[in-house]
Amino acid sequence: MFFGPHTVEVVNYGPTGDGSDIPQTWTPYVQIDSLNIYSDVAASGVTVLPATPNVYVNSTLALSATVAPSNADNHAVTWSSSNPGVATVDINGVVTGVSPGSATITATTAGLSVVAGSSTVTVVSPATPVTGVGLWPAAFSLNAGSSAQLQATFSPSAASNQQLFWTSSDPSVATVN
Repeated sequence: MFFGPHTVEVVNYGPTGDGSDIPQTWTPYVQIDSLNIYSDVAASGVTVLPATPNVYVNSTLALSATVAPSNADNHAVTWSSSNPGVATVDINGVVTGVSPGSATITATTAGLSVVAGSSTVTVVSPATPVTGVGLWPAAFSLNAGSSAQLQATFSPSAASNQQLFWTSSDPSVATVN
């Protein structure tokens, strides 16, 4: 690695015009339009967090990418999705759930060494809350020692959690099993 000002000298070993092959030395004009300088510290890995998150359809989640080692030249990453029909990712690592399923979101470095890290994102449908529970039959009479079967219906029918806990308001009159 060279630091500081430098002198460039170009030597021409062609004919001098006087019949001899004596080196001719001159200082050329040099214009540098673009210069990329890389140090000796290349990226060796990328860690993406969270590693296995869930995100709802039409919701977003921010991922982070950490490039190792901490003194690597380039910490910039490019984000990509293995399945944009399930999850998309923007240039800042923000994932948007598109449809239920899984997608691998990858952060890739550029520069001296190209390394990548990824996160497996699972996109899930949002929960549908129960808005009501109906019982059938709604009313009935029983003789002592007899039983009846109750049936529950949920509103909406596609509610996410359709688990019930049955109890009796007066176990001395009726029990539930």
